Amino acid sequence: MGGKKEHTLRTIARRIIIIALFFGILAYTLFGSCRVHKARGVEDFPRKDVIAEIKKFEKRMGYRKDENFHPESFLQDAYYICYSTGRFFLPYTYFGMSVTQGKKGGCNINPLGKDVFVSKVEGIGRNNASTTRFLTDASLERFITVIVHEDYHEEVSPEVQLSSDIDEAAATMMGLAGAIDFAREKYGEDSEIYKNLFLEPAFFMQKAVIVNKYYVQLKSLYADFYRFQISEADTLNRKRELFNELQRECGTITPQPKTFNACPAVLNNAGLALDITYTRHFPRMYEAWIHYDKDSKKLFDAFQKHLPRLGELMND
Repeated sequence: MGGKKEHTLRTIARRIIIIALFFGILAYTLFGSCRVHKARGVEDFPRKDVIAEIKKFEKRMGYRKDENFHPESFLQDAYYICYSTGRFFLPYTYFGMSVTQGKKGGCNINPLGKDVFVSKVEGIGRNNASTTRFLTDASLERFITVIVHEDYHEEVSPEVQLSSDIDEAAATMMGLAGAIDFAREKYGEDSEIYKNLFLEPAFFMQKAVIVNKYYVQLKSLYADFYRFQISEADTLNRKRELFNELQRECGTITPQPKTFNACPAVLNNAGLALDITYTRHFPRMYEAWIHYDKDSKKLFDAFQKHLPRLGELMND
């Protein structure tokens, strides 16, 4: 009985966190300080034709909703979100961090005793995402992948939304798989964009293995610190060493990926906690992509049927 009660309390707590984060991001979107522009005329909207084609492709793939990235939406420079956590605390996912509105110049957070990261974001799913200048200026590979990724978030069940690391890993794989198939249809298998995109899942798999490994090592280090088995000075030194090793190892991913950073954008606990949310379960999603013949529609159907039950993902 105690276990069931604890599980229920954890579930309620997670729901509260999700609701709080949602309304925080919504308030940021509506009232944030980053410069907002009324959308240009639809006829000169950057990449509007590509967006329309991606939306049609998503419907063929199985997406039902169409609420993001419309030419008629407001066009702002980017979303800026500040994440912070303790110097010796590594949250399980990004929901374990403090999340506040950021700005182009950084975060209005006292960094004393904290690891801080300001994330510049092209779009935020589940919020009628506007099309930002940051997104329209991105490489075409990144542009397509972000749209398919963020639109996928609209399709998942509330049960999946409660597991942010499953949700983000699935959206990452879905974004890459969809972008590959879209590029094959639109540009052909001989095109540079298709060839570039086809390599991206394997590159992200490499990143996931590296990030997941160093997350475990740093988590263990902090546990030793809180058990008084290592001093604060030695913990900081070892933390620095581990992040340097992480940077060197993820720097070996070559050629440079087109749709994501090979290393965490910031080498501290906040940057790592953000990335682990996307990488923890990615190996399972990557295996599923291969299992379903690297076909984005088959993968989408499997995700809709089985997630968040990872153990059932390749039962079909």
